[in-house]
Amino acid sequence: MENKKLNKKYVIIIAAVAATGGFLFGFDAGVISGAVNFLQDPKGWGLSDSQIEWVTTGVLLGAIIGAGASGRITDILGRKKVILAAAVIFCGGALYT
Repeated sequence: MENKKLNKKYVIIIAAVAATGGFLFGFDAGVISGAVNFLQDPKGWGLSDSQIEWVTTGVLLGAIIGAGASGRITDILGRKKVILAAAVIFCGGALYT
């Protein structure tokens, strides 16, 4: 019985970390869409439409590359370490912006 309670807590923690990662991905997408006005503003960066497309595409390309590499990295390091490292990096990036 004690083992089931520990497993349930562990599953809840892992699910919370995964949900937080999904939330932060959506949050970052929202931040990028909000930053487009500043990136186009001549007083800001003054980027052209094609340059802005590359900036927003970069976020998705990073996600695709990360998803492609995660399987091999997980095989080497283990699932738990990779999920926690990704969550820490993602949270750090979200807090930095």
